[in-house]
Amino acid sequence: MNHSTLMRLEILGLCLCMLALPALATTLTVGSAALPAAGATTSIAITGDNFPDGLRGYSMNATFTDPSIAEVIGITFPPVMLFAENSTVPSTDFKMKAATFSVTAGSTDVTLATLTLKGKTAGTTSLNLDISQITAIGGGLITPAIVPGTIIVGGVPTTGSLNITSSPTGATVTVDGTTYGTTPELVSGLSAGSHSVGVSMTGYQTYSGTASVTAGTETPVNVVLTPVSPTTGSLSITSSPSGATVTVDGTGYGLTPVVVSGLSPGSHTLELSLTGYQAYSGTATVTAGVQTPVNVVLTPVSPTTGSLSITSSPSGATVTVDGTGYGLTPAVVSSLSPGSHTLGLSLTGYQQYSGTASVTAGTQTPVNVVLTPVSPTTGSLSITSSPSGATVTVDGTGYGTTPAIVSSLSPGSHTLGLSLTGYQAYSGTATVTAGVQTPVNVVLTPEPVGEPGYLTLFTFPNKAIVTVDGTVIGTSPLMDAAISPGIHTLKVSASGYSEYTTTLEVISDQHKRMPFVILKRTSGGGVPTPTLTTTVTQTPSPGETGGISVKSFPKNAVIFLNNEVKGNTPATIQGLAPGEYELKLVYPRYQTKVKTVTVEAGKITAVPLILMFPDRYTR
Repeated sequence: MNHSTLMRLEILGLCLCMLALPALATTLTVGSAALPAAGATTSIAITGDNFPDGLRGYSMNATFTDPSIAEVIGITFPPVMLFAENSTVPSTDFKMKAATFSVTAGSTDVTLATLTLKGKTAGTTSLNLDISQITAIGGGLITPAIVPGTIIVGGVPTTGSLNITSSPTGATVTVDGTTYGTTPELVSGLSAGSHSVGVSMTGYQTYSGTASVTAGTETPVNVVLTPVSPTTGSLSITSSPSGATVTVDGTGYGLTPVVVSGLSPGSHTLELSLTGYQAYSGTATVTAGVQTPVNVVLTPVSPTTGSLSITSSPSGATVTVDGTGYGLTPAVVSSLSPGSHTLGLSLTGYQQYSGTASVTAGTQTPVNVVLTPVSPTTGSLSITSSPSGATVTVDGTGYGTTPAIVSSLSPGSHTLGLSLTGYQAYSGTATVTAGVQTPVNVVLTPEPVGEPGYLTLFTFPNKAIVTVDGTVIGTSPLMDAAISPGIHTLKVSASGYSEYTTTLEVISDQHKRMPFVILKRTSGGGVPTPTLTTTVTQTPSPGETGGISVKSFPKNAVIFLNNEVKGNTPATIQGLAPGEYELKLVYPRYQTKVKTVTVEAGKITAVPLILMFPDRYTR
């Protein structure tokens, strides 16, 4: 073999060896340091040896295994880290995050962060990393190997620690009576010597012992807990069907399915009850530490009653069964004895239904009744007007104001009347059809606007205040006061007298003379209040008194007998003592008439008709 051939074989072998080499992995290394004494400071770096695909960013947590030895008091990041943050320091457990665009594929010996350490007490501790995420440039995840750093603080250590574990984990740890969390738990800062250790967990016997602490040393303590022997058991009780009431030894425990715990080992009395099923009574055996299943199949009670499911068309009908009311359809009537029952349904506007329905024990029997409408015997009118608010009469009976619905009218023609102030009264007919609401709309015609009317009014006492529709128009006597045509409210009032109120109709260009108005006195003193009556009756002994009968033209003249008002003509005045009386008749705008009349005992003296003449000076 010549020299050139040998060289080619060597080169080929070298290439094959290179192809067989594995890809380089990334290792993160935490620097180690030795501090001469507590309080001394130094710096260490966290580095990555190789990033074949580059580095985009990282998030990690750093923790001291013995936080009593040292702490980090400062964190700095290299310039290649464009974004970086860390949790608060000083700390013995802290987080670091950073992002970069400068660590390219194939980069080696990259500093990720620089930590400033400070010694706290003599001893040795490790500083380890917990990686949340490290991302390559392409977005892939990097899973590095971790090399923890060792931190040694010089001086003579005075405390040590106990690394306490248990089987099972999660037990509560106490040292010298002080609680330190749950296992696994590192208890640091303990003085050298013997310490009391307690480990407790529900369901296990409490451990109590001692552990020796050596200054500057972490002493492992592992406790295997002993389970507590159970003293009670439980029953898991189910039933078919579920929902049965459960009692164990006479104590209620709710409804099935239910778990009854804390029962002593041995036999227990079990009872289940459910409406419609026979009560169950039996025993169940409880074993300590065991949940015993118990399933009870309940036996249905033979039904003794049945029910009716009653519907109607239309619904809402009142239901009776055997004369007892059960609400409105649809209705379910339960607890009925087997056999035939009387069923009644009633609904306004429909004929009453009466029939029978057969009930079977344990069965709900459907009953549907189609009600027959009652043939209507009356109709109604829906009366409107333009404008609305007109007073409505049908066949002379008032029915409020428009719009109005007048119901229960017999079929046929009815007289309709509408009236509204300022409009001509309407009178017409409307035809009513049984079962139908007939619309009637009346457009009212306004009354023609005319001249005002005139009012003349005399009162007792004089100078009474006169108001029309709340407006004062003067004081009495009132002579031909102009008032707009229409219906008005007239009021007459005077101090010390009750108010007089009436309805006044004024007709255009007509003169209206009101009857003489006498107000009733409400306070003492002054002129006595006249009383207006058609017949004035007194009650003296029979045979000792007499009376007079007075008539006049015009009527309604005020009667004064010896200057005492006795009413208005025509009138019969009885109970008068025998003798002569001055009779005076007064009528507004007429001459006063005065004459003497004689009253005889036991007789009614008829005074001849008194004619009164207008007083020309009152116009």
